[in-house]
Amino acid sequence: GRTIDEDALAQVVTRVRQETVWALVDALVDRNLSAALAALHDAYDDRDRGLPLLGAIGARVRQLIKLDSALSRGLSPSAAAGEAGVPPFKAGELARLVRRLPARALPQWLLLIAEADLALKGSRRPGSEVLATMLLEMCR
Repeated sequence: GRTIDEDALAQVVTRVRQETVWALVDALVDRNLSAALAALHDAYDDRDRGLPLLGAIGARVRQLIKLDSALSRGLSPSAAAGEAGVPPFKAGELARLVRRLPARALPQWLLLIAEADLALKGSRRPGSEVLATMLLEMCR
């Protein structure tokens, strides 16, 4: 019954844009901490402590793991992308991205995401600090 204003929209709309998440993952693959932190700064929202952003990063990393697994089995980039749930227009780009990563990077990233999730939900540390620490570890 009330007017829907900018504040009302801000309470229900998340700031996480898929383009920002892809840029963040690209920065992680390149070990470009400053670009990853800039993407974090762009998408982070204190109101949700970064949980939607962490979920989006986790979803992208899981897609990369599935893509890597499919490529390892000999599938073409487009077939691997379909199996991983990646848009077909991203297939070649993501296949090149996965090939540039060290062998154990993706499983390690998944562990860091799980640790960040626990810290966001159970720690008193600011969410932005938790996520920045995770990005730092992912860029090592």
